[in-house]
Amino acid sequence: LAAPAFADIWHIEDGDITVKASWTEGKNTVSQGNKKDVEDTNTIITNRDKNTASSHTVTIEAGNDKVEVTLKDVNIKADSGSALTSKGDVTLTLKGDNHLTGGISDNGNYGLSGISSSGSLSISGGTVTATAGSSSGSYGRDGITTSSSLTISGGTVTANGGSGSYRGGSGISSSDIELSGSLELTA
Repeated sequence: LAAPAFADIWHIEDGDITVKASWTEGKNTVSQGNKKDVEDTNTIITNRDKNTASSHTVTIEAGNDKVEVTLKDVNIKADSGSALTSKGDVTLTLKGDNHLTGGISDNGNYGLSGISSSGSLSISGGTVTATAGSSSGSYGRDGITTSSSLTISGGTVTANGGSGSYRGGSGISSSDIELSGSLELTA
C-alpha cells in the first residue's frame, strides 16, 4: 500500500521557499532550509504572525507542468528581489489577507515587483496586496509583472507601483488580463 501524501504548512519565517512541479502528477516538491524537495499535496504557505512581515521570499517553478499553491495570510516584505516569483503555469489560491512587497535591486537603482511571473499566472479567492519596492534610485517597478497572461477570478487584488526618482511603476504590467474578481491599481 502506498502511504497517502498530506499537505504540510510551510511558514515563511522559517526561510525562503521554493515550490516545483513534482515528478508525481498532482503533487509539488517544496524546499525550505534543510528540507529539500519534500513531496507535498495542496501546498499551503503562511505566516505564524500575519502582522509581522518576513523578509523571506517564495519562488514557484512549474517547468512544463502546472503548480498550484495556497497563500494563507502571508506577509512578505523582501529586502531584495520580488516577494513572489513564478515561472510557468502557476495558480495561486488566496485565503485570508495576503501582503507581498518587493525589495530593492542589488544595485539600488530600482524597486522590484511584489509578484513577478514569467509565465501564466492565475489568482483566485481571498485578498492580496502586491506592492513594488520603492527606490531612491531611477525606477519604480509594477506591483504585479507578468510576461504572459494574468487571470484574476474572485477575491480582491490590489496592485501598487513603486516610486523612483526618474519613473514610478504602475499597478500591473501584463500582456493579457482576464478579470472576474475585484482589482484595484495605484501607480
